[in-house]
Amino acid sequence: MPGPSPELLFVSGPQKGQRVVLLRDLMLGGRSELADISFTEEFISREQLQFQRIPEGWIVERLAGSNPVQINSKRYKSGKQILLATGDVIALGAETQILFVDGMDDPNQVLAEYRREHPDEPTPVEPPAPAEPQPVSVPPQPVEPPAPVKSAASEKKQAKPKPKKSSNKTRKYMIAFLVYLAILAIGVVVISKGKRGNDDVDDDAPELLTSETISRLLRGDLKRSPNEVSAQRSLKEARTYYRHRTSERRNLYRCLLAYRLFQAYRRPDERTFLPEDERKYNLVAEELTDKIWSMYSDAAYQYEGSGQWARAKEQFDLILQYIPVSLADEDPEVRDILIDNIMAHTRHVSRRRGK
Repeated sequence: MPGPSPELLFVSGPQKGQRVVLLRDLMLGGRSELADISFTEEFISREQLQFQRIPEGWIVERLAGSNPVQINSKRYKSGKQILLATGDVIALGAETQILFVDGMDDPNQVLAEYRREHPDEPTPVEPPAPAEPQPVSVPPQPVEPPAPVKSAASEKKQAKPKPKKSSNKTRKYMIAFLVYLAILAIGVVVISKGKRGNDDVDDDAPELLTSETISRLLRGDLKRSPNEVSAQRSLKEARTYYRHRTSERRNLYRCLLAYRLFQAYRRPDERTFLPEDERKYNLVAEELTDKIWSMYSDAAYQYEGSGQWARAKEQFDLILQYIPVSLADEDPEVRDILIDNIMAHTRHVSRRRGK
């Protein structure tokens, strides 16, 4: 007889705080209306993954054609079945993360332990306050006996008064004390910067793609069986999207993808464009590559590198408007490398913003 049902706890993303109990032996998760576990984040596929009870416990499987899924920060290919244990974190979409809790464990206790290990807002390290200035003690000065009465002649011989030794000594004390305060202030600044520098070290930052990689992915060959009807339909779509390429951001990618599908559906010895279509293909490919690389380099290299998390997320979100996840399903390399990398950066930026 099966034991108590496990629970899924949403610990980040738009559904944070929700809980789902796995009541049946097989449950589908996604944005589809038919899904047993409903997700609201737009970057999650309609049929994303499924949970299944087996004699050894519960397994999760990313479904074919779905968007990337990570378990404990490790990505798995579709069809791979992973045996789950209490405390495993399943990440999908751009921000959604789910904590798995076995039916034999206390969900509240597991969630509390997770929160201790992943605090939303770590306590900031306050730099030490500068030392309060200490009053300078001036040694008592000996009282000199009254000077003898001098004649007017002797006063004229006195060209200038004797220097006051006590005043010079006090000035030296004050200068030394000010130098001490300056050194102390510099030390505080250096220490605080060092602490901030250590805090900024991010060992789990996602990989950075290059412009050459992005260009190769957007122009890569697609694998399709020869089909002249599908080839001509794709060519017609490419020409239509080319005329409307400025009306919607996604139309640039639609046009480029349709041209690539046209080539994929043709026989290997016929994969050539007419001169006008070749000109349009190269123009669209160059324009889209330049746009994506410009946004990606700003987000990943400039804003993310300097800690401007909000601006970095804006740029990553903008890229996904040019290359929507739903369209990338027909483009496996773009989906599994470029889109997956952008989503990884989006999750990373969201975590850093939460801190």
